[in-house]
Amino acid sequence: MQEQKSTKHPAAGLLIPIHLFEKDNKCFNIQSEWTASQVVAFKINKLTTTEGSSSTSSNNNNYALFEMIRKGQLERRIGANESIKSIVLGRWLEWEEFQDNYLLLKNDSNPFQPQSGRAFADDLKISEPDSKSFKSSSLRIEEGTRVCLYSKNLKKLNEWKVDEMIWFIGAEIERKCPFPFALTFFVSTEKRAAKCLGKLPGYCVAFKDEVQRHQWLNCICLNQSEYLPQPLIQI
Repeated sequence: MQEQKSTKHPAAGLLIPIHLFEKDNKCFNIQSEWTASQVVAFKINKLTTTEGSSSTSSNNNNYALFEMIRKGQLERRIGANESIKSIVLGRWLEWEEFQDNYLLLKNDSNPFQPQSGRAFADDLKISEPDSKSFKSSSLRIEEGTRVCLYSKNLKKLNEWKVDEMIWFIGAEIERKCPFPFALTFFVSTEKRAAKCLGKLPGYCVAFKDEVQRHQWLNCICLNQSEYLPQPLIQI
């Protein structure tokens, strides 16, 4: 009976470090069972009350928790109800070089704006996993459940379920993106793109401007099943 009990709760009481504002600046520990919204609420409340940080209180509505991978080159705003355990003790353990991954609480320079979304992104450049070659393409969210990839001549090349995709802002330097604003995504059901493995993992999408990238990412978040209409934290 004792063995069954310990197996059921292997991570009880496990503490996970969170970096504050920037890597290796100030770290604080939280329970692995906490969600992103609990982490943000806990630390912002402590900063505004115990530590009396006026600069933090003036911008606290824009703070969020981020997943940083590939030595900080790729970042993802963690969903409000996502548990830290599901990331650190789940997905990361299946990825290479997860020792360089970390969680960062910082100001969100591109907060989620559901009213500013666009389900079609054209004039893009996309490279496949392990490739530096970019091809002219376009992306479209169809029926709110699928992301479809089209060629320059609007021929459908591929499609993925929105809820099976994980999107990160940024691209690795080695990829040499043709445009400055990029996203990198992984697909949980596609063998070659399910994990962050290899030299150039995931699909890389290069946008010509930041507005287009932000509108596309807003639309992705809006169509994911875990989407919540309320902001990550309200103060």
